[in-house]
Amino acid sequence: MLINLPDFDKTLVNLAMNLLRAPEEYSALVLTDPDIQGAVSGEAMRATLHYILALLAYGFPAEDEVLKEAARWLLAPAVPDQVDENEMYRLEGLLRLRPYDPTVPERLSKLVKQRTSDGLFVIQTEPTQYDTLWALKVLTQAWQEGVLDSKIITLDDLRRTIDGFIQPGFPDKDLALALRLRFELWDKQLSPPLEHLLEHRLLESGRKNSLWDLTQNTLWIPERMRQDFSVQDIQQHYKPFCRAIQSTCVVVANLAVMMNYYTDIQPVLRHSLDLWWEAFHTDHMNDDPAGKMRALFIQPPDYLMSLSLTLMALRAFVNEPLIYRGAAYVHRQMLDFQVDQTTPSEKENLKQALRRCFQIDIEGEPQRLTLGLSGAGVARVELKVRSPLTDNFIFSESLVVKFGPSEEIDLERKNYERVPETIRSCFVNFPAQDTYFDPEQQRAYIVIPDLHGYRTLYEYYLRGFAAVFPGVVKHLGAFLLRVHQARGYQRELAPRGILYEI
Repeated sequence: MLINLPDFDKTLVNLAMNLLRAPEEYSALVLTDPDIQGAVSGEAMRATLHYILALLAYGFPAEDEVLKEAARWLLAPAVPDQVDENEMYRLEGLLRLRPYDPTVPERLSKLVKQRTSDGLFVIQTEPTQYDTLWALKVLTQAWQEGVLDSKIITLDDLRRTIDGFIQPGFPDKDLALALRLRFELWDKQLSPPLEHLLEHRLLESGRKNSLWDLTQNTLWIPERMRQDFSVQDIQQHYKPFCRAIQSTCVVVANLAVMMNYYTDIQPVLRHSLDLWWEAFHTDHMNDDPAGKMRALFIQPPDYLMSLSLTLMALRAFVNEPLIYRGAAYVHRQMLDFQVDQTTPSEKENLKQALRRCFQIDIEGEPQRLTLGLSGAGVARVELKVRSPLTDNFIFSESLVVKFGPSEEIDLERKNYERVPETIRSCFVNFPAQDTYFDPEQQRAYIVIPDLHGYRTLYEYYLRGFAAVFPGVVKHLGAFLLRVHQARGYQRELAPRGILYEI
């Protein structure tokens, strides 16, 4: 389908390139190494699955080396006795990359055995209605790939289950998936009651708001996006915004399958894509749409999910691999580059000239600092930038540099992500990427702002009140250390009155 979104080809290529970099940039989330017990976190499994699905949506074939590596990663562990969340992620990925792998029938059979007497499925430790929908999604995938043996479950059984399961009270994204499964299992058709649900629930909501899974308190989000949209607005309402964008991408991807059969769907989905596209696409002020996404979704799992789901939604809407739409832009860029491969672009020459013009130095010796959210080193440096044009300093500022083995810096990021959002403003924002990496020593360096004019609560008490409240100071140090190291809560006995004074 033709789609006339601004800078469509250029933006697609940018998103795809950032997706390809994900295993290196976010090694703790995408194709991550298992721990000593061979386990991988559910968050990493989910991120890796969506990385795989997004690469396929863009147009990379399953035989591409990147996806062959992903398939080997999925197949690494033995088939468990219980089909849990992680096993479901693996099974979804295998059905897309290696549907004929000999372990797939065994995995499907174990999934069906977790069906309860009322026909529902139990997957998660705390089962929800999505468990059954998730199981039906995977089994429908297997049926479409031709690897679902009727001895495991029949098509008629799948049809009866989905018909009896769909409820009007589902969240928008779940309802869209359920309608799609019913549509595919029943020869591209919905029953009249489900057509009514499609029109008067999902499409009507889309016409009004352009986003899905909004609450009464968040209906203002799409209106703000149409007018004076800023990253600062979103950070104050991060979770609802994140949920709305990701749900909208899921709804678009599922309903797009039915566009040729229900003509009212296409304009609604198009308006939704227009709204989201305007928020991040390439323009003269923003040459890095993936970078804009990073600014909107400050938590790496949310960024990776939103990047992946966006590509999947676009793929479903245009109904062809996205790589075809980006190919022309890539070839034009290569042609421009080949005009004179020995000469850098004028922009790069200007950058090099400016870098060599200004002299960067450090005033005095770096001041070693303590604490942090890991064992990484911390130092304060007094940065001086001199201009030979005026022979004086044009910039003087203290900055903080964290440095150490890459695993320590990664631990710092993980611990920062664990800090509750309600108090995150009390911490310096931790960059998602290293400022510099020394490949020889495998040491990472990141530059963060220095906090000026601040004294810690510990310093405040030590300097002014140690003599008056010696008991408070005694307990305060250990208390603040535990909080700062993000080790969670623990109970500890304290003398009467100490907690009140703290």
